[in-house]
Amino acid sequence: MVYLNFLILFVAGFKTFYEFLGVTSQQQLSLTPWNGSSIRSFVFILSRTGFGFFSENMITKVSENPRLIEMVFLGIFGFCFVLLIAYTFINNMKGFNPYLFLACTVGMLIIPTISNDYKLPLLIAPVSILFSNWPDMDTIAKRIVSIITITVVSVAFWSTLYPFKYKPEFLLNSMPILIVILLVVTILMFIAPHNRSGKFIV
Repeated sequence: MVYLNFLILFVAGFKTFYEFLGVTSQQQLSLTPWNGSSIRSFVFILSRTGFGFFSENMITKVSENPRLIEMVFLGIFGFCFVLLIAYTFINNMKGFNPYLFLACTVGMLIIPTISNDYKLPLLIAPVSILFSNWPDMDTIAKRIVSIITITVVSVAFWSTLYPFKYKPEFLLNSMPILIVILLVVTILMFIAPHNRSGKFIV
């Protein structure tokens, strides 16, 4: 099946495939003003307009160091992703991991240079699975944190369901919202109780 999918790329001929490859490479290497959900597009708009929220001084600083800002956000994602994987292995957790699944989906949406808003519905399945496996906390403090985290994830996810043209300017790009979801999911996994076999208690 993998080979078949690869061969389909050449269905319109080798010339068309090479043109497609060239255009795709150019898009991946260039900044884009599109209001999508990628880190690259967020930094681009931030360095141009500041989303009507940040000061001129902040916009200037971002425009002088766009790659550094990108690396910061990539570092945040990488840090959370590694933490989730390490925690899973250290605690010998078995079975499907809804936290890691959602983190992978977030990465798929924010890492590509071009990531359009029409990809955001891909969040529906992992968020639904997470909610259906929401852990039952064993202490009052954890329950309070659980209430806060489920509220934050719900509001953040709800905001992704609206087209960017109906959002206020500072929410035009969905990347910060996705980072918030990732951070909350990482925190939640660390406080979620699990039994001795490593399975989550839900």
